[in-house]
Amino acid sequence: MGLPRALSGFIAIAGLFLLIETVLEHREVFSEQLVAWVAVVGSVLGLIAGAVAFFKWNDSTVKSLRMVSGFLILVGLGGLYFHNAHRLGVGRAGGEREEKPEAEERGAPPLAPVSFSGVGVLGLMASHPRWRDDEGKGEAG
Repeated sequence: MGLPRALSGFIAIAGLFLLIETVLEHREVFSEQLVAWVAVVGSVLGLIAGAVAFFKWNDSTVKSLRMVSGFLILVGLGGLYFHNAHRLGVGRAGGEREEKPEAEERGAPPLAPVSFSGVGVLGLMASHPRWRDDEGKGEAG
């Protein structure tokens, strides 16, 4: 097994842990802020794409892993915004700003969403054409 395939397995495991963490940390805001579900969707997609690429390494699964990895990077950047908008003095989409933002009340960790982007970068590395060409060369099995 080459490094790209091993990375896809790591991405699947990371997706599982991100899913658990996201559900636990967002459970109080799911009904109030639908955007919190994007992190759950990203986690599930990362889990599935990573696992499928790990167990069945071919062009279509690697392409799926690449697309999901790009989405995970966007999830991380979007989450970074939503976790820190109140710190930057940015109000809600309607223009009204609450006195004490919900994210601040619950102590939204400012940099936690970057973990999604990190997993996405690993997925882009694993699916990079240069690494894919080396997969399986000189290895048994």
